[in-house]
Amino acid sequence: MNDKKFTSPLKQPWAYFVPVFLTTLAVFILYGINIVKWRNSPDFGWRAMYESGPNVAADLFERAEAAGLRIGDNITAINGRAYSTFEELFFEIRDERPGAVNVYTVKRDGQEVEISITNGRLGLPRVLRRSGPLLFLGFVYFMIGAFFVTASNRKLWISIIAAMVIFSVFMLIVSGERGVEWDSIGPADLWYLPGIIYHFSFCGIYPVFPWIGFILIGIWLGRRDLKNPDLRKKLLVASLAVVMFTEGVSWIYFHKIIPKLSISYINSLSSWFIIDPWEPLPLFFLSGAGSAIIVICLSLVFAEKFRSARWLSLFVDAGQATLTLYVAHIPFGITWVTVMDLLKLEYPLFPIWGAVSFLIVAIIFSHQWKKHFSKGPLELLTRHFLTPPKRHPLFQR
Repeated sequence: MNDKKFTSPLKQPWAYFVPVFLTTLAVFILYGINIVKWRNSPDFGWRAMYESGPNVAADLFERAEAAGLRIGDNITAINGRAYSTFEELFFEIRDERPGAVNVYTVKRDGQEVEISITNGRLGLPRVLRRSGPLLFLGFVYFMIGAFFVTASNRKLWISIIAAMVIFSVFMLIVSGERGVEWDSIGPADLWYLPGIIYHFSFCGIYPVFPWIGFILIGIWLGRRDLKNPDLRKKLLVASLAVVMFTEGVSWIYFHKIIPKLSISYINSLSSWFIIDPWEPLPLFFLSGAGSAIIVICLSLVFAEKFRSARWLSLFVDAGQATLTLYVAHIPFGITWVTVMDLLKLEYPLFPIWGAVSFLIVAIIFSHQWKKHFSKGPLELLTRHFLTPPKRHPLFQR
């Protein structure tokens, strides 16, 4: 866990970051190329969600609606073949050829009906509406983090509280009864005003508020001297108290108070006592932040106990390049998928072996990088551009 200082033999240290810049640029270019390629992906007219399972039509598009499919329909078979897994749905039983017709056996109101839907293509406009905001929101988060990385602790906490207040105000004031059907707003609606409000301030598909509060908590925590056991103990005790308080309040409400309330009060109050990420109100934020700090403090205790173990240093090196590895997982995953498409390979268990292979590559890369640099590539790049030259600690010889 040594903290090596970066010493550069070059007169211009920024030259080290040219490969990193080019790699980051390549990520955006590769993502853009794939967005263009995705326009030819098949449009089946509907899609399933992991929350509801592979047999439920959770989201519909024009082709399925015109054919008579309804949201919530239970699809028991496709082209006469029953299925029960996402793997079968995605890779085995549907005809993906453009213009091909898939016949869906639907169980509705106790009866079975067959609905035929002709395949189309997604097209570039729809792909941009679905995938473009992801790229844009990633840039927004990065810029927010860069803006606050040099802010004072006081400004951080004011901003954390402001994020919670903004979201809570929208929860109180803006609702379906006030003229906007929030439940019907999807990813494509990011491009008009209600969609912008929803996604940025109302926990939509791509929310910024209140989740930015967790980033700011992370920045604040990163400034603490967590090597100090006394500080860790105080943080651990305080976080345990916060988590126990929030969990206790939630439990008391749902087990002791709800039975005595009318339905109208339950509907209006329950969301404020749910410790659930879908409606991240202050109670959830306190519970989530407290739990994260507990895990971090216990991890540091564990790391100190086994600090002489060589295997632990591999994970420490990877942990100190978190931002780099977070960005790197995008081109890594896209590269795997592209290679599999070229080789006509199927995707069974891809999330598992894809994650394991990325973990191995990340550990090897981080360990080799730390032999020469004190921080990860993007971590160095961020500090380089956000620290005034005269005060820059990374490029001093």
